[in-house]
Amino acid sequence: MGFHIYGLMVSAVILLPNIFFFLFKPTEMPENLPKEPIILTIIENIGRIFCFLLPLVFGRDIAEEPFNLATALMIVCVAVYYIGWIRYFAGKRRFSLAFAPLGFIPIPMAVFPVLYFLFLSVWIKSYIFGIAAILLTAGHLPISWNTYKKLK
Repeated sequence: MGFHIYGLMVSAVILLPNIFFFLFKPTEMPENLPKEPIILTIIENIGRIFCFLLPLVFGRDIAEEPFNLATALMIVCVAVYYIGWIRYFAGKRRFSLAFAPLGFIPIPMAVFPVLYFLFLSVWIKSYIFGIAAILLTAGHLPISWNTYKKLK
């Protein structure tokens, strides 16, 4: 347990595009999106906070884990996630592109970050990370799915 640059990198790789999302606001933002149920927002935010902070705390544990299938799947998740972000920014930051399917994959920019954190929990064999990832998943996927459905 303890800070290590790998822990920072595990969080930063997913967090970085979101920073650009907030710095460069989406275009064609619909005005009539209703608010999501507060319980989903709370669950999502608790999961998000822990998913981004736990790697900082457990950075040394992350650094000591050998590369395995879960690590490879995390890399795949990041690659697909970044493809979604490239599409979003290349598409003039249209809000709907943040939720649009990528091939047969619905809401990829919501699915792949949560898969990334779920694979992280498997990689480092941590129930704490698993719980955080499940909380993030339980809030983030329904909220994103509801937004996608409202945009259709």
